[in-house]
Amino acid sequence: MLKIQKCFQNYFHVKVLTISIMCIFLMFTLFTYNSIEIGNEQIEGELIRNGHTLIRLLAYNSRIGLFSENKILLENAAQSIMQEKDVISVDVFDKTGKLLQTNKKQRNGYIHHNSANSEQITIDKSIINEINPIVVKKEDGFIELLAPIYNINIFAIDDKLTPSATVDADKKTLLGFARITISTCALQIGKKELMHKNLILFIIFILLAIIVIYFSIKQITEPLTTLREQLRVFAEKGTVNKLPIKTSDEIGKVSQAFNDMVNTLHKKEEERQKLEKHMMKIQKYEAIGLLSGGIAHDINNILTAFIGKISLARLYILKDAYVAIERLNEALAVIQDAKELSKHLLTLSKEGMALKKAPTDMNSLLKTTTDFILGGSTVQYTISTPDNMWMCNIDANYINQVINNILLNAKVAIGENGIVIINAENFIINDNNTIPLSPGKYLKISIKDNGIGMDEECLNNLFTPFFTTKKEGTGLGLATSYSIVQKHDGHLSAESKPGEGTTFYIYLPALQPLPNDQPKVKQHTQNTKITPKILFMDDDDDIRDSIGELMKSHGYDITTTSEGNETIQLYNEALRLNNPFDIVILDLTIQNGMNGIDTIKYLNKIDPLVQIIIASGYTKNIINDNNCPIIYKAIVQKPYSVEDIINAINSIDD
Repeated sequence: MLKIQKCFQNYFHVKVLTISIMCIFLMFTLFTYNSIEIGNEQIEGELIRNGHTLIRLLAYNSRIGLFSENKILLENAAQSIMQEKDVISVDVFDKTGKLLQTNKKQRNGYIHHNSANSEQITIDKSIINEINPIVVKKEDGFIELLAPIYNINIFAIDDKLTPSATVDADKKTLLGFARITISTCALQIGKKELMHKNLILFIIFILLAIIVIYFSIKQITEPLTTLREQLRVFAEKGTVNKLPIKTSDEIGKVSQAFNDMVNTLHKKEEERQKLEKHMMKIQKYEAIGLLSGGIAHDINNILTAFIGKISLARLYILKDAYVAIERLNEALAVIQDAKELSKHLLTLSKEGMALKKAPTDMNSLLKTTTDFILGGSTVQYTISTPDNMWMCNIDANYINQVINNILLNAKVAIGENGIVIINAENFIINDNNTIPLSPGKYLKISIKDNGIGMDEECLNNLFTPFFTTKKEGTGLGLATSYSIVQKHDGHLSAESKPGEGTTFYIYLPALQPLPNDQPKVKQHTQNTKITPKILFMDDDDDIRDSIGELMKSHGYDITTTSEGNETIQLYNEALRLNNPFDIVILDLTIQNGMNGIDTIKYLNKIDPLVQIIIASGYTKNIINDNNCPIIYKAIVQKPYSVEDIINAINSIDD
C-alpha cells in the first residue's frame, strides 16, 4: 500500500491515469445503470402493452358468447388468447363476478397464482366506468389485467384495438369481465440478457477508454520524462541533448523551447571554450615569458659569477697558483648552482625526472622531515597520523623535497611564533569526487599554517615556475613540488585567504599490498677488477673529451664513442678478442646515429651480463616504462661531474 501511495505521489502520469480511469469508470457505471433501467422499463412496458391488446381482443371476442351464455364461444375466444406464449391463464366472469370460463396453461414450469383459480371475484365499481383495461395485480412472476365486457364494441376497429371515442354511453350494457394472467419469465430473461449485454459493453468501453487514456497520457508524459532525464543529466554532467519533437501542440512547443535552450547553451559553451582556450594561450604565453625570464635571470647570474671566477683564476694563475685554485673551486661551486637549476627545470619537464620508488612509511617520513625543518625553532607544530596509516610507493627523496618546500614556505609566512598543523589520513576517492584523480585509495596529507595567507591572484599563480613573493626566492620550490607530486600520480593543491593562513593538500596513491613470498631475482656477479675498462658514449664532443681525460686521470681505461653503431662495433670487437669492456656508460639522446635505448637493447641481446650506466638528462620514461625491456645498473643525471660517474661505477657490485 505504501508503494502504491509513493508511486501515486511521485509520478504525474500515474496520477492522471488513475483519476481519468476513476472518472471514466464512474461515468460508464452511471450510463450502464441508466441504460439497464431504461431497457427494463421498455421491456416491461412492451409486455404490458401486449397484455392490453390481448385483453381488449378477449373482451371483444367474448361479447356474443357472454350475451348468449354460450360456453363454446367463450371457449373459442379464450383459446385464441391462450395461443400467446406469455399468457398462462384466461378467465371470463359475468357482471356479478362469477367465473364462467377459465383456461390455464399447464406446461413450461409456469406458476399459477391463487387468484387465477378463484371462481368469484370482487368487482371494483370504478372499473365499470373504465374504457381502458386496468392492471389488477403486478407481482414477481406474473401480471394480471382485468377489463369490462360490454354489449357493443367500445374499441376502434384497427390493428391496435384502441378505445373508440364515438361510443354512445347510453347504449352500452355491462355483460361481464375478462381477465388475463401473463407470465413475466420472458421479462426476467430479457432483463438478464440486457444486463449481460450492457456489462459486456461496459467492460469493452472501459478497456478501450483505459487504452486511449494511457496512450494519450503517454504522449504528454513521455516528452516530460525525457525532459526530466535530460535536466538530471545536465545537473550531474553539465551536458544536455535535444528532445525529439513528435507533435506541434503545447507539448511539442515545450520540447521546441527546451531545444532552443539547448542550442543557446551549446553556443554559450562553445563561446566559453573558445574564451577558455584563448585565456589558456594567454596564460601559457605569460608562463613561458615568466619561465624564460626566470631562467635567463638565473643563468645570467650564474654565467656572470662563473666568468668572474675564471677571469680571476686566469689573472692569478702566474702570480699566485693557490689563489687561482681557490677561484677555480669557486667557479665549480657556481657550476653546481647551475646544476641545481637544471635539476629543477628537468623536474618540471615531462621526461626529465627519474623516480626510484620504494614502499615508504609516511609516518616516519613526515615526522623526520618536520622535526628537521621546524625543530629547534620557535614555531609550534603538531603531527596527527592514524594508527593504520597506509604506506605509499614513492621516491622518498623527492617527496621529502616537497614537504621541505611547503614547510619552509610556512615557516616564512608565519614568522617566529606561528603554528603549523600537519594531519595525515587514509582517503578514498570515488567517481563523484571533484579532486582530479582516478578513483582509489590515497594518503591525504594536509599542512596548515596560521600565517598571513594569500590573495586570489597569488593563489592562482602559486605553482607557476619563477613566481615568488619572497625577495630571495627562486620561484621554483612549489612549482617543482607540484611536478613531483603529479609524477607520483598524485595531486597537490592549496587554499588560502588573506589573514587566515594557508593549507596545502597532498594526495599520494596508497601502496597496494604485495605477497610477502615474492621471489627475489638473483643478480649476476663478476670478478672485481682493479681498473675497470670503460666504454663511454655521448654525441657531444666536449663531454667526450673532458670525461675521457678526467677518467683517465683517475686511472680508468676509457674508450669514447659518439653513437650506438660505433659502440656496438667496439663492444663486439672486445668480446671477440676476449678483452671485454667492464662497464658501458651512455647517453640516451643522440642527434646523429643510433640512440641510447636501441643501443642498450642490442647490448642486452649480445651480452646478458653487460654492465650499463645511463648518463642522460631525460630518464623518466626509461625508469617508469615497464614495457621498455632494457637492463641497466645505475643512472647518472645530467649535468654530472666526474665524481658522479665514479660513484655510479663504485655502486655496481662487480
